[in-house]
Amino acid sequence: MRLAPLLALALLVAAALWLWDSWTVYPLKLLVVHFHESGHALATWLAGGRVDSIAVDFAQGGVTRSRVPAGLFPHVLVASGGYLGSMGFGAGILYWAGRSASGKSVLEGLAAFLVVALGLWARDGFTIFFTAAMALLFAVLARVLPPKWSRITALFLGVFSALYALWDIRDDLILRQSSRSDAGVLAAATGIPALFWAVLWLGLACLVLWLALRKSALR
Repeated sequence: MRLAPLLALALLVAAALWLWDSWTVYPLKLLVVHFHESGHALATWLAGGRVDSIAVDFAQGGVTRSRVPAGLFPHVLVASGGYLGSMGFGAGILYWAGRSASGKSVLEGLAAFLVVALGLWARDGFTIFFTAAMALLFAVLARVLPPKWSRITALFLGVFSALYALWDIRDDLILRQSSRSDAGVLAAATGIPALFWAVLWLGLACLVLWLALRKSALR
């Protein structure tokens, strides 16, 4: 990665950390929770299951209601889909924005995804409102922002999503282990400690992020 893009990326990371506890980025935190639950939903489909709904709430919580086929592999796949899915979205946004002269296509892609998720999975009032509002916001930003600023916006979204995904794994699965977490569910199903799954997912998330940055044009 060349020095100038590296410095630009460092500035985006610094901006994300500086704004971390402000209400300015609160909708982005909810968006990453949405990505997490969408990851569960997509993994359920890959496992041959059925998704009834996904939900996010004002307290940055979320739940995916689905019917997963019997067997160990489907449960491992679906449980892993949340944290790896949220990192996958962040890394994908970074990769896409890094290889684009403009971020308009990224913002339009996010808007389109949220519209699809709205129709397929959103059932409760808050999730419907939030998903529709973010889809509309990204569609408007894609139309009104100049190419340079749309790219910066998309890169910031990718940076913030990736950082929040890493923070989520660390905070939920390593610092505050719970039997109700995704790792706790897998520990109960496999007999393998939850900490193992947390460390595995953290390592895979870092690998996905590194590959996205390495393969993008931010080199």
